[in-house]
Amino acid sequence: MLDLDAQLFQRLFLDLADALTSNAEAFTDGSRKRRTTVLTGLILATRVLPAPTGSSVLVCYSVRFSGGQLLASRSSDGSIGSVNPSTGGYAPIARGALRPSVTRAGGSDNRWIFAYGSLWVDTNGTLVDIDARTRSVVARIRAGTAGGDVVADGQGSIWVLEPATGTLIRVSSRTRRISNRIQLSQRPSGVAAGAGRIWVALGQSM
Repeated sequence: MLDLDAQLFQRLFLDLADALTSNAEAFTDGSRKRRTTVLTGLILATRVLPAPTGSSVLVCYSVRFSGGQLLASRSSDGSIGSVNPSTGGYAPIARGALRPSVTRAGGSDNRWIFAYGSLWVDTNGTLVDIDARTRSVVARIRAGTAGGDVVADGQGSIWVLEPATGTLIRVSSRTRRISNRIQLSQRPSGVAAGAGRIWVALGQSM
């Protein structure tokens, strides 16, 4: 990993979020709006995100635009929170939700998503539903054994891909129960939701 200081890491991550958010998404800063574009990748502003109080280790952020807002996970405390694009402020919603090794720069950070008013976090096979407003745990759903990437289909379901067992698991956000398990013939390496479908990247045979 490149030896960059924490502020530079934070700027790089947030710059990338600004460039990739959406060319149709506008942020309001007082009476002024600013717009980013995915066509040019033009960086319009940088923000330095804060390190936890008293932290002396390298702090990295991984950012995601989900559920209509800019969210981030922070490496040093494994927290997930919301980011104010105008000020660079970071408000943790769930502290310790992720292992620091998952949120480090260059690591996998697909085990959580914001959807249906909740943060959904996979922790070693247990899908945790955290109410974003109250910041309290609503449910813990034992979805698998090892955990994996999490996506939402926009139709009320959360999907968990578990590469270790080659299983795609569907969870109802309403009942918070598993509604389907799909055993895949090949080892999966990634999952995405879009166009009314769930897309799974498959690799070697199980």
